[in-house]
Amino acid sequence: MSVDELEGFILSNNKRRDVVSVLEKEGLASFSVISKKKRIPERILESILEELIEKDIVEQEEGDFCLTDLGEKIVANSHEFDSG
Repeated sequence: MSVDELEGFILSNNKRRDVVSVLEKEGLASFSVISKKKRIPERILESILEELIEKDIVEQEEGDFCLTDLGEKIVANSHEFDSG
C-alpha cells in the first residue's frame, strides 16, 4: 500500500486514528495507556494494534508500542491527525 492508502486506512476508522494520535503525542505508550487515554476496550484495541503492526505503521518494543518510520511519515504528511 502507498503512504496515501495507508493514511486513508488509518483515517477511515476513528479508533485507528485515536491510537495513532496517542503514539504521535507520547512517542512510546503501553497497551493500558492507549486504552485508558482513548477509552478503547481491550479486545478492540488488540485488534487495531494487530492491524497497524501488520501494515508496518506501529511496532512493539519491550511491551510498549510506537510508530514505525513509516507511521511517522504518514502522520507528518497528513493534516488530519490531532495530538491526542
